[in-house]
Amino acid sequence: MAVVLFAGGGGIEAGMVEAGIRPVIAVEFDPTKPELSRAIAKTHHRNFNEYGCRIIQLTVQEVARLGFIGFPRYPDYLHASPVCANFSQAHTAKAGKGIETVDDLTAALAVAEAIRQLQPRVFTLENVPHYQNSQSFSIILSALELEGYSVDYSVINMDKFGLPQARRRLVLVASRGCRVALPAHRKQIGWYEVIAHLIPTMTDSQLLPKQRQAVEQFLMANEPTPLLIQRVGGRTESKYKPAHLPCNTILRHR
Repeated sequence: MAVVLFAGGGGIEAGMVEAGIRPVIAVEFDPTKPELSRAIAKTHHRNFNEYGCRIIQLTVQEVARLGFIGFPRYPDYLHASPVCANFSQAHTAKAGKGIETVDDLTAALAVAEAIRQLQPRVFTLENVPHYQNSQSFSIILSALELEGYSVDYSVINMDKFGLPQARRRLVLVASRGCRVALPAHRKQIGWYEVIAHLIPTMTDSQLLPKQRQAVEQFLMANEPTPLLIQRVGGRTESKYKPAHLPCNTILRHR
C-alpha cells in the first residue's frame, strides 16, 4: 500500500495502479485555489476510490501538524512531489522569481516528518532539476540519512525511460530493508507510437493557417510522415514534431 503527498490530479497513483500498487491515502490542497482544489479532489475520488484510496483535502503541512492521524505506519511506499513553481526554469529565468519560500521549506519539513513518522519501506520524490540545489531538498535528504535509508537520485530525461515527452526531472528513490534503485534506460519512443491506436477514433480537425504553413514547409524538404503540430497564437510560428520524436513538453498556462 502507498501514501502520496502533494498528489495533484493523481498521476502518480495512476502509475501505482498500473504497477499493482494500491494507493490508500493521497494528500492535496492549495489554500490559494480552494475551488480548483475541490474539483481536483472530486476527480481524484472518482478515479481512485475503487482502490480504497482516501483523498485528504488539507495541505501536507497541516497533516504533519496533526501528526498524520489515520495514516498507516510502515507503508510499502511513500511518494512526494512538492510544489515546483519556485524552482522551475521558467521562474528562475525571471528577475525576482525562483526564490525559495517559507512554504517550500515548511513543505520539506512536513515531508521529512512523514518519513520519520510513517517509516515507509520505499520513498520516492519527483521535482524539477533545480530542486536538488535547494535547502528544501537538503532537509529531505538529511531526514532519509538519519533514518538509515539508501538513497539514489539523478536528473533524468523522461524520454529515455519509455515516456514520449522530452522533459528533465529530478527523481529520488530511497529504500530501507530492501534494494530499490533508479531503473535502467529504456528504448526511446516517439509520440506517435503511444497514440497510434487512438487515432482512428479521433475526429478530424481543421488546421489553423500557421499550422498549415508549418506542414507545407515540412513537406517541401521531407517525405510525408505523421506530424504533431503545436497549436499557437497567430503571431507565433507553429512547431511540429515528426513521429519518432517525443511530444512537446506539457506546460502550465495561467
